[in-house]
Amino acid sequence: MTVSSNSSSKHVMLSYQWNDQKLVSEIYQYLKKNNLSVWMDIQGGMKANIYECMAEGVENASVIVCFMTPTYQASENCQQELQFAKTQRVPIVACRLTHNWKPTGWLGLITAGLLMVDLKDITNSNFERKVNKLLEHIHLTLDMKTKSQLVSSSSHTNTEFDQDHSTSKYVSKTSRGIIKVTHS
Repeated sequence: MTVSSNSSSKHVMLSYQWNDQKLVSEIYQYLKKNNLSVWMDIQGGMKANIYECMAEGVENASVIVCFMTPTYQASENCQQELQFAKTQRVPIVACRLTHNWKPTGWLGLITAGLLMVDLKDITNSNFERKVNKLLEHIHLTLDMKTKSQLVSSSSHTNTEFDQDHSTSKYVSKTSRGIIKVTHS
C-alpha cells in the first residue's frame, strides 16, 4: 500500500523491529482481511528516504500499533518513529511480545498508562484469538479518538463580524448540540 497525504486515507501503522517481521507480516494480513487499512514498511510503505517514509506513515496514521521487545526498545529508528507519533498525538496501541520484560526508558515513558495487548507465546493455535484482542483494542482506540474529536469540535466557537452593524456574533455549540448565539 502506498502512503498518501490525503487525510481520508488514514491507516493503522505497524511499528516493529525487523527481527519480528514474520509475525508482524502475518498480523498485517489478518488485519487487512478484517477490512482495516494497514501500513507496514515492507508492504509498499517504504521508499528511498527512510525518514520521510516513517514520517508519512506516522502523519497518515489514525493509530499506531507498536510491537515491543528489547530489540524494539534498542532501535533508534523505532524510538524516533514512536516519539514522533507521540508528538503528533497519534494514539498508540502497545503490544508486548516478550516474557519477563517491561519497557523502560523512552519506551516505558511513552507507553506508561497504556493497556498492553499480550501477544507473548503467540502460536498457530492461538493466533486468531490473540490478534482478535488486538483488533478489538484498535477499534476501541479508533472509537475513542472519534468521540474525542467530536467533543472537541462540538465545543468549538466561531466568531463572525457584521460590518454593516459593527457587531460581533459569537456562535458556539455545546456538547449537547445546543447552538448559542451571542452579540456584542
